[in-house]
Amino acid sequence: MFFATDIANFLACQHMATLEREEAAGEIRRKHYADPGAELLTKLGLEHEQKYLRELIDVQRLKAGGRKLLM
Repeated sequence: MFFATDIANFLACQHMATLEREEAAGEIRRKHYADPGAELLTKLGLEHEQKYLRELIDVQRLKAGGRKLLM
């Protein structure tokens, strides 16, 4: 089964679509490289979420409603 994204990717780059299909079938494995930019973006995003959650709790008196809030 193909999704619209699969078709769009195939039209944009047939070779990439072939590689993705082979990876999905287990014929090849994609190499993963460390990306310092992505790691930094993840770190900054998590810090932002924590600050925002603290603001909701401290300033707006957010209640958990019986659930645990992750901090």
